[in-house]
Amino acid sequence: MSTSYFEAQKMELSIFLARQAPVGVILRRGPAKWVRMSKWNLKNDTFEHGQWFRGRVFDGTCDISPDGNYFIYGAYRENRGYIQDRDIGWCWSAVSTPPYFTALALWGGSVNHGGGGRFLSDSQIAINVWSAPENGWQYLPTKGALPRNVKVAPHELRATAHPDQDLWVHRGWRVEEGRTVARDNPKLDFMVLKKKLRLKGDNPVPGLSGHFQYYVETKTGPVGLAEVTWADWDYRERLVFARGGKLFVADMAKLGFEMAVELADFNDMAPEEILAPRWAKKW
Repeated sequence: MSTSYFEAQKMELSIFLARQAPVGVILRRGPAKWVRMSKWNLKNDTFEHGQWFRGRVFDGTCDISPDGNYFIYGAYRENRGYIQDRDIGWCWSAVSTPPYFTALALWGGSVNHGGGGRFLSDSQIAINVWSAPENGWQYLPTKGALPRNVKVAPHELRATAHPDQDLWVHRGWRVEEGRTVARDNPKLDFMVLKKKLRLKGDNPVPGLSGHFQYYVETKTGPVGLAEVTWADWDYRERLVFARGGKLFVADMAKLGFEMAVELADFNDMAPEEILAPRWAKKW
C-alpha cells in the first residue's frame, strides 16, 4: 500500500479494546482537527456515539482501562495562542468516561509533559512525561480529583528505533524484528496477526512516527489486509478491523478476510455540541 493512500485520508478510525471486558473505544478523526469518541459493546456489536473534540488526540497517548470503564488520552490544540485556562495550556492529559471527553481528572501541559498515559490496572494510572523524578510520586491532577483507591505515577517516554515498543507489549502484542509486532490468536494457533511499522522521518517519536501495514500469517502464507488502518483480535478471537471509515469483522477460520461483514459506518457524521451527562462526570 502506498503512503499516498494514508495521506489522502480525510477520516480515520482508531480503536482501543479493553483487556478484561468486551468493550472498545473508537476515536473518529475528521473533518480537519475534529475527533469524536464512541463506545463499542462487543457482546452485541452496538455503538454509543459521544462527544466531539476540536483538536488532536494521538493514538500513542491513549489507553482504555482493563474493565472498559475509563479512557485516558493526550489532547493537543495547534493554536497555541488560544489558551482557555492558563493552568491547562495547549496540551493536556485527561481521564474520562467513554464515550465522553469531559475530564474526571486532568493534568495540564508543560515542557516535561508527554501527553496521555496508560492503565496499569483499573486503579493504577501512568501519565506520560519526558523525564521522571528518581522517586515515584503521586502525580496530582491540575483539575478534578482522584478516588482514594486510584494511584497515579509518571511514565517516562523514550525515543527508540522501535517507537512505542513497550506500549504495544502493554496492549498484548509481541515485538519481532524489522519493526514488526505480532498478536497471536489463542483459538487459532495457526493464525498470527502482524503489522509492520512504516516510519515517517529518521527520528521516531512515540505515538507520532508512522503507520502500520497489516497482514495475517497463516499455514499457507501471509494474507494482506488491503487498505486496513487498524486491526486486532477481539475477545471472541474474531478479526476486527477498520477500513475506509468503516468497522468490519471477519471469521478468518471459516470465511476469510474477503468475506468480512460491515459492523458500522462512521463516515456520515458532522461535529455537533454534545454535553456529557451527570453520570459521566463521576468516577
